[in-house]
Amino acid sequence: MNTAQQMCYAMRGSALCLILLVSAGCFRYNSDAAVLAPLASGQLEFSEKGTRAEYLAFEDEVTASVFRTLNQRYRIAPAGAVLLCPDNPAEGLHGYSLRGVVVSRTGDEAIATIRQTCRQPHSTIVINSEYLLDRRYGTWRIVKPLGGSIGIMGKLPTSDDERLLLGVSRLSRSLLVLRVERRGLDRGTARTNSVTEPGIGVA
Repeated sequence: MNTAQQMCYAMRGSALCLILLVSAGCFRYNSDAAVLAPLASGQLEFSEKGTRAEYLAFEDEVTASVFRTLNQRYRIAPAGAVLLCPDNPAEGLHGYSLRGVVVSRTGDEAIATIRQTCRQPHSTIVINSEYLLDRRYGTWRIVKPLGGSIGIMGKLPTSDDERLLLGVSRLSRSLLVLRVERRGLDRGTARTNSVTEPGIGVA
């Protein structure tokens, strides 16, 4: 139970309780948006195996409020649209559905994750990229990428040809999987090994 909820419990449903809850929600919304803002500053490129995304979609209001500024570089997909991975040969909208999340925040340091989701013929690809950010003179900035992962979810192919194509696709993707061993975070420092960002890069 957070501070606002504790105060509301003490006041037992008063009008001030409602105001406190709304204010706490707005503060969290604005705070997360401020931390995520540097990730939409133009340093990041959404692509797959050299093929740039054409469309972006947003999974929540905070992500939309931050990343809609990328509409000068990417087209914004209609609500509810299914986005195909940039290298998917099928006809449709090619790009990523995005969600930005502030994983943790301590003082002037924060860790945030961008999740990219797209569809392949027999699977859904989920790419997670994690970043360390810090705040200087009231402004958040990217310190470094911390790591990432690729998840493949979907039904198994039914024919030998489909199995072969999926096997080649997975083999290609395996070369991009970020292998992160133990990492530590101590006042703005992180230890990573074999860092290669999948699907999203810092220019």
